[in-house]
Amino acid sequence: MKPCRGVDPDDFASGASATLCKVFLVPKGERPSVVTYSTGDDTRRPVRWKAAP
Repeated sequence: MKPCRGVDPDDFASGASATLCKVFLVPKGERPSVVTYSTGDDTRRPVRWKAAP
């Protein structure tokens, strides 16, 4: 697997955009339904989206 490029933003303002690469591993035979992402230690405002099948 190639390394992901990019840097996580320290602060992500409303209306801002960023392009990141993240790798999520799941057990064999399982499929993710939702991905949740939060920056730094701030888990009060996570971003969520449906995972692609």
